[in-house]
Amino acid sequence: MKVAWEAKDGLETIALLKKSDCNVLVMDLLMPRLGGSELISKAVQIRPNLPLIVLSMYDEKPYVLESIRAGASGYITKTSPSVELLDSIRHASRGDFFLCSAVSMYMKDILKNSNVQPLHTKLTRREDQVFRLLIAGKRVNEIAQSLCLSQKTVSTHKASVQEKLQAPSLPDLVKYALKHGLALNDTL
Repeated sequence: MKVAWEAKDGLETIALLKKSDCNVLVMDLLMPRLGGSELISKAVQIRPNLPLIVLSMYDEKPYVLESIRAGASGYITKTSPSVELLDSIRHASRGDFFLCSAVSMYMKDILKNSNVQPLHTKLTRREDQVFRLLIAGKRVNEIAQSLCLSQKTVSTHKASVQEKLQAPSLPDLVKYALKHGLALNDTL
């Protein structure tokens, strides 16, 4: 392992992600000039397949959950043993998720006790078809033609999909699809 680069704040992190290569990003949660879930989301947008580990002094549930929801591949506290930092990097580089022991126990309980299904599992068959065509880059009129529906019907399905997935715009739908590993190509 070697450090590819270091950034002094969130904006520099974004700039370096755009022009430099690395295999795993380890970032502080609260960085100056851009931090938290906003920085995580921007990093995931720029490099969707780059494993991102949050290194933070905070071990409270809201910080951990917000980081994971924003796209972090792992979360480790600054008080964790250094071996856990190395383990988190190794796990992330293999595509695995990692939580340090300080937060692992209560997060396992949260995940075990919640039967929360991803939002897209609640879409109807037709809504799912429209959703997948939208994220594949098809326009409403193209979708209407390929599914033999009116444009108004497709627009209604699109609005329903956006509401169910809590994604107010097409880029938000694409972001949702990337976050949940859904294909962005035409599946029909």
